[in-house]
Amino acid sequence: MRQFVVGITGSPGSGKTTVAKLLKLHGACIVDVDKAGKWVLDNSLLARQRLREHFGDSVFLDDGHVDRKKLGDIIFADEAQKHALNKIVHPVMINRVRTMISHCNHYRDVSFVVIDAALLIELRLHCETDFVVTVTAPLEKRLERLCERHKVSLEKAKQMTHAQFSQEEKIKFADMTIVNSGDLDLLREEVKTLNQKLIEKSKTILH
Repeated sequence: MRQFVVGITGSPGSGKTTVAKLLKLHGACIVDVDKAGKWVLDNSLLARQRLREHFGDSVFLDDGHVDRKKLGDIIFADEAQKHALNKIVHPVMINRVRTMISHCNHYRDVSFVVIDAALLIELRLHCETDFVVTVTAPLEKRLERLCERHKVSLEKAKQMTHAQFSQEEKIKFADMTIVNSGDLDLLREEVKTLNQKLIEKSKTILH
């Protein structure tokens, strides 16, 4: 029997991964789409070949691995290059995510599957879910978190934010929205309520 699938998204710095980790403590199986993307760059021979054909050797390190920083600098500065990268990587990523979801289905003690994806909507992965949660936070708070976590400038943090759908756009796709003010105790309580809601919803849909 397949598992109930929940998509969690949010703008960079919103705290969506924190919400996913808290749900894991309640028994959810997490599918981390960032890890799926890294897996593609490290393991997909087809994707790496196409990256080399399009971007050249300069985006590869001496050991043959993709230079993620250099590739990131290129796509943040050029929308056409970003589109080219997405066309190469995203189809392989989506297949990898589906495989990861399938693996979660083998665990009997899993309450539901959570897809942790900043690009849940952009990749149309929300179409693979039964329920979508959007985690939100004020822009100033999100930028502050990005600067601190990634050790980047405010300008770079703004670039990271603008590279995705806006927070308002992501909210439109949500079945539920969680506001992450930065109070971890409050967030834990909200996730506890969310977890119960998801369990009840899964029983309605799957049984």
